Amino acid sequence: MGSTDDNFLLGRFASRYDVCIYGMSDPVAESGFATFFGMVRNETWMQSNLIYRTDVSNCPETTFFYVFHHKGEDSVIRSTIDDLTYITARHGMTFPQDHSLYFQTYSPGLVVQLAPPGKDRKVYSAINGFAGTSSEADKMLAHNIIQQELLQAILNAGDLEVNRTPVSIIEEWNISTPLRAPMADPQYRAQWLEHNVYNMCLYDIMLLITLYAWDESILDDRLGSYIRYIRNNYEAIEKRAREIQYDERYSDIFVQKC
Repeated sequence: MGSTDDNFLLGRFASRYDVCIYGMSDPVAESGFATFFGMVRNETWMQSNLIYRTDVSNCPETTFFYVFHHKGEDSVIRSTIDDLTYITARHGMTFPQDHSLYFQTYSPGLVVQLAPPGKDRKVYSAINGFAGTSSEADKMLAHNIIQQELLQAILNAGDLEVNRTPVSIIEEWNISTPLRAPMADPQYRAQWLEHNVYNMCLYDIMLLITLYAWDESILDDRLGSYIRYIRNNYEAIEKRAREIQYDERYSDIFVQKC
């Protein structure tokens, strides 16, 4: 996203795809994954199939979306590089030349879109589950990261830095600090959470149900078609998004109404 070209393709996911979640086993996080994808299945035309495995090599070859759920251990960057090496080789791709951009500093989550010419697209995400933490801030941050990384993957959207109170989980208000890897510091993480949203906001729901709306006018997946669709249906989109936000089935997702 970010283009102003009406012919820009937004890169939607297919209607059916396999999601392989591997790595750390955590019932709370698995419930979060299931609730998020359940909401997506109910409110859009995407029908994802969730698969849980212990290791990336156990994910089926039909996997479209690889999700590495880890503990934030020191070896996670090496594991992420190894996993991306395995995935790209498995699907006949070359390892991303700009891979160093993903691993410059400690990060609780990341998304890598793998779409080389002539190859079927794959998506990879690494998510820190903050296993064993007693910090309520870290527990809430883990809740935030699952939603943020999954939504950004589905929307094909990057982080958007702001210097005001965010109105979206995609927006990040990063507090000024001399620390080189601030998100590795528990006190900074708690401060960061005070300035950012806990979960998806109304705006995020509107983006999701617009990009994956049941409407023939946006079948070409081009930006211009979506702009016209939003102009013609804005009030209806907002109304439906608000209904989703207050739907009791998704109360674990929308803890904070923003």
